[in-house]
Amino acid sequence: MPSWSTASLGFRNRLEGWRPANTAPALHNLVHVWVGGDMHPSSSPNDPVFYLNHCNVDRIWAAWLERNGSTYVPDQTAPTTLRGHRLDDTVNALLSDPVTPRQMIDVGDVYNYDTLVVS
Repeated sequence: MPSWSTASLGFRNRLEGWRPANTAPALHNLVHVWVGGDMHPSSSPNDPVFYLNHCNVDRIWAAWLERNGSTYVPDQTAPTTLRGHRLDDTVNALLSDPVTPRQMIDVGDVYNYDTLVVS
């Protein structure tokens, strides 16, 4: 099963909280529900906790990359039905020119974590 499928038991779905159903820590998704208020609806960026939550997701992703290497799938050979998600597909950014996932895998030239526990 492809790792980007919402039915996958891979890292992404465990971090997001999609799989395994009812047993995953749901590190990202349930924070929106637990905090409630502005964090629950589509206005979640109005709540400062939104940024704390997403910074933590980014920190966990950085630790995963450090441990497993910068593997990103789907690559450019994936079907066009995944356009916008493949390694070299252009993604619009709010504060910069469009970028690709390949350009954003290593953000070490932009920022880094002073402590990053990789177990």
